[in-house]
Amino acid sequence: MRVLQDCPEVQSINIIQGSLKEFSETKRFVYLSDGVTERKYVIAEVKLLSEKVFNVIEVEREQKSISTFIHFAAKSENKLYKLNIILRGLVDNNGVWDKLQLNYKQIII
Repeated sequence: MRVLQDCPEVQSINIIQGSLKEFSETKRFVYLSDGVTERKYVIAEVKLLSEKVFNVIEVEREQKSISTFIHFAAKSENKLYKLNIILRGLVDNNGVWDKLQLNYKQIII
C-alpha cells in the first residue's frame, strides 16, 4: 500500500481491515498456526486520476510475504459482493486463490 501511495497516478486509497473469521467460524485457515490469533485481511480501493478504480486484497500469511489479489470491477454496484465471494472462497479453499471457482463466479483474473 505504501508503494501505491507514492505513485503519481493514484488519486486516493481507501482501506478496509478485518478478520477472516467474519467468513467462517469453523475453518482452520481463519486462524494463524497458534489456533487463536485471527488471520487479518486488508482491502484497499485505489482510485486513479484516470477515473479507473481497482481493489487490492492482502491476506496475512505466516512465514511468507502477504498474499495479494488485485480485482478490477466493471460495475461498482457488484464490487462488495464480489470481494466477499473472493475472501469466502479463499477461506473455503484453505488459503488458495482458486482460479476455476473465481471464473465460475464471473470474477476474471
